[in-house]
Amino acid sequence: MIKLQGKNIYLAVLERSDCKKLYEDFEYDFDNPAEPLYIGQSVEKSDEWFYDIQKLQGNENVRLGIFLNDGTVIGDVALQSIDNKNRSCSIGMGMAKIENRNKGYGKEAVKLILDYGFNNLGMERITANTLEINISAQKSLEKSGFVLEGRERKVVYFGGKRYDRLNYGLLADEYLVGGKSKYMNNFYMLNKNLRHIRIDPEKDKDYIRECHCRVNYECDTPYARKTPYEEYRANWCANAGQQEGFLSPLIESMKDERTIAEIIKTESGETVAYFWVSFHGEDTTFIWADVQDIYIEESYRKSGIATYLMDYAEKSARQNGAKVIRSGTGCENIKSQGLHKKLGYYQYRFEYEKVLN
Repeated sequence: MIKLQGKNIYLAVLERSDCKKLYEDFEYDFDNPAEPLYIGQSVEKSDEWFYDIQKLQGNENVRLGIFLNDGTVIGDVALQSIDNKNRSCSIGMGMAKIENRNKGYGKEAVKLILDYGFNNLGMERITANTLEINISAQKSLEKSGFVLEGRERKVVYFGGKRYDRLNYGLLADEYLVGGKSKYMNNFYMLNKNLRHIRIDPEKDKDYIRECHCRVNYECDTPYARKTPYEEYRANWCANAGQQEGFLSPLIESMKDERTIAEIIKTESGETVAYFWVSFHGEDTTFIWADVQDIYIEESYRKSGIATYLMDYAEKSARQNGAKVIRSGTGCENIKSQGLHKKLGYYQYRFEYEKVLN
């Protein structure tokens, strides 16, 4: 079953019990009205909704529940009216309880479903609408990259007044890259911008040594990281054994055609990342891949490149018969830990250190 994992929530299919829970918890926000204007329906109606979801799921719609990480269902989000010919659809999202709104859960759910729509379904255009009175929804859509495209004047009657409906749209090239957009996407980057260049150990040694040193620093012990990076780097570079201990295994691993040892660049030649994944296991019954180094240039961080490279490594590992893919990080590298958890990695070993001086 599909599961899209975020930081604070995840998206997954709605079971009958989840639909009932959402109906039981639903609270209408009269200050921020949304369509359809259902003030209330009996819980029994949830069964009909559940069957409607199953009927349309995967054909016209993709509707998923919004769950807190503890498994509590709090809302739903959907790609609706999917038009595969024109590669377009609309998006809708709702939270059952008012207390769960304006906490960032909806924004995170929208981001996950947009990623799915543009990446997995190949949509070129996703639309959304809200009422002029619903300011929070407008802000949320605009923060997600949607552009106001039109206004249907006085089209909705609610609470004794008539309101405009605002129509928003988001195109794939606006959401995914569009130059230096913060919404750069891994698949789009792969197909449109990125080149994978095999490392030349002699030609590239200065660059990859610098990258490896920075990775080491980010993943080193809290005691080692008390040293400023420039001092840490100077000590590392002054130690010939340290450098040889990195370069020799890298060069040796590159004798294996399965090894990923690459510098990632844009079509214009800008360096994006350095990536090294080795393979182990002479016994074909158990081959495993090891993500040795992943370094993303500062200007390309928070753009999906790390996720893209880790997915790339996993696909390569599967294609080469690996049973397991492993990767390490530092105990203080919280962002890296979060990425690993998001991608389905689990912690299988602990190491301890005690400073004696």
